Amino acid sequence: DVTRGGHVQQSSSQFLPTYNWQPVPHHAVPTLPGGMETSTAADGTKMARIPPSWILVAQSNLGQVQVAVSRDMTIRELRAAVASEYRKSASAVRVLERKGGSVLEDAATVKSASLFALQPFVEFVAATGMRESEIDQVIERFTRDHVQVPDHQGLRQAGEARWYHSDAELAQEELRISQELERSLNSTHS
Repeated sequence: DVTRGGHVQQSSSQFLPTYNWQPVPHHAVPTLPGGMETSTAADGTKMARIPPSWILVAQSNLGQVQVAVSRDMTIRELRAAVASEYRKSASAVRVLERKGGSVLEDAATVKSASLFALQPFVEFVAATGMRESEIDQVIERFTRDHVQVPDHQGLRQAGEARWYHSDAELAQEELRISQELERSLNSTHS
């Protein structure tokens, strides 16, 4: 792209959204990305730009996320805004370039990371650094391996199901779950 007279000249016929006002080729008008700010120049030329502030709509492992962003907002500030909006700790929020993609650096800005053009993915992780789905898997595996779960067919035979646990048994179960999570954490990050 070459800047001339305040407008960005495209090197091809493809329109690439930027934060600067630029003429929109006639063929690109119907395909402008949603959320673009548009205007008509005095000579009738259609102009467009990414607005300085806009609403980021992203998918996450907990559903859709929407948060107001500005082009100079850092990824760290974006994580804090998402955390505040969804009542999570900022350390429990990661912004990825796409689902399964690389984690965006905290110092990058919304503009430098090209978030308007990307389909970023917001990932909520546990305070341990593990994804919530990983913790759920560990707990499910632990429960399956260590806790007696009565089946619904056997409920009529009360002698086969054990429903009461003493405080000592519960404390022992909590300790085993904690140790299993710690082992899983160490093997995940090794």
